[in-house]
Amino acid sequence: MTIDNWLYEGVNWLDRDYAAAAADAGAFVYSTPDEASRLVRSKLHSYMIYCRRFSPFWRERWPREAEAFAADEAEDVLALLPRLTKEDLRRHAPELRIDPAQRSDWDGYPPLRHLHAQHSGGSTGVPVIVWQDRRWESRNRAIVDLGYRLAGLSPGSPAFYLWGSNNEVSDIRKSPRKRFSTWLRGLIVMPAFSLDAARVRAYVDEMNRRGDVQHAICFTSALDTFTGFVERAGLRLRRIRTVFTGGGLLTPELRARTLRLWAHEVCDTYGARDAGLMASERPGAGALLTFPWHVYLETLDAQGRRSAAGVAGEVHVSQVENHAMALLRMSMGDSATLGRTPEWNGPSLTALHGRTAEHLQAGDGSRIDPSAIIHMIGVLAERTWLRKFQLVQTGPSALTLRFETWTEPPAGDEAAFGTFVRSGLERLFHAPVTLALERTESIAPSPSGKHLYCVNRHGARPAEREAGAAPGGEAG
Repeated sequence: MTIDNWLYEGVNWLDRDYAAAAADAGAFVYSTPDEASRLVRSKLHSYMIYCRRFSPFWRERWPREAEAFAADEAEDVLALLPRLTKEDLRRHAPELRIDPAQRSDWDGYPPLRHLHAQHSGGSTGVPVIVWQDRRWESRNRAIVDLGYRLAGLSPGSPAFYLWGSNNEVSDIRKSPRKRFSTWLRGLIVMPAFSLDAARVRAYVDEMNRRGDVQHAICFTSALDTFTGFVERAGLRLRRIRTVFTGGGLLTPELRARTLRLWAHEVCDTYGARDAGLMASERPGAGALLTFPWHVYLETLDAQGRRSAAGVAGEVHVSQVENHAMALLRMSMGDSATLGRTPEWNGPSLTALHGRTAEHLQAGDGSRIDPSAIIHMIGVLAERTWLRKFQLVQTGPSALTLRFETWTEPPAGDEAAFGTFVRSGLERLFHAPVTLALERTESIAPSPSGKHLYCVNRHGARPAEREAGAAPGGEAG
């Protein structure tokens, strides 16, 4: 470890909540599977009792048959509870937020300190406010550090931070505490929500110059734009050890391109501003490891039942460490598949399928995964002049392809590109479609400053349509 690593560790271990969270992580990681399960059930049971006791929302909805239950029954009782939607968060915020005045110093639960509102665009594009406190921040930071350590990055070691969310970068600039934390962690901030050719070249020069940096943390769509330009322009990137991705769907093509051009390993992460880090990839695992003692994760089918192992479902989380709000079975608006990974005591995300608001819907009712669109347009219809795109579904068979360009397309190539894309869409939709091309200087980001490759304005739920022209993803 370097002096920077020791400094980071020393400052954080002075924080008792960080130290306690690190101890919980060690107890989970280095225990037997049965011991780890007991730890998770115990924490989940305590949090569920807490939510029922202090939240009017959950008291009114608690099943009568589960008024009293033991820790080893916690997961079964959780399955009886209704799902918490983004609309519920907006409509019932006062009943979900824990009132400190209702708490006492002797109630057996952690005190609420330094409460603050976390504004999120949400994975479905529905803006929500989730309350958190300093204890939750410390514990989530410990989980983030665990995720990086599992992939070989010791916090405090320098890392390029190519991030595409204006929210995160703005937070760093505005808050002295965030600036200190960023410096302490060793992040070299490279704002990427408005990448152009000059900025990409400047970042490449900086990355090649800093031979001491072996890791990068990248917003997924920014990494796509960045590596796409690097490859198109024939630039050389110094090879580094690991690129971490987050904030969007990591496609096999983007992973392969990043491995080819830049890094020896690519490790994906799954998190959100309103939920914290939920899963992180370890090299060789072939999946993202979840942290169920911190955020308990389920995938549910359309009827709210838990999906079978290996079957995709919508992600719902119970925020076991957030005592500022009663957040049980909160919908994240993302689709994923749960499974198991050898030598890990908890479930794993064996596949992330994107945000439900990004799935297009064919006339026969089938859903089209955004990764299929990304592959078709970004790989099969590849154009060197294409900078960024967004496919918007406005009707059962009506779509608009909005796109930015690096350079002027060759004569006739824009029309040929549109013909190719329309033909590919008709194969995916199993029916004729109409496709409008809309070239634009800039595709508006989501409310959180993030980019969506697909937007479904036809099949979206009412609350998603209310989000306006740029329904946003917040995972990251």
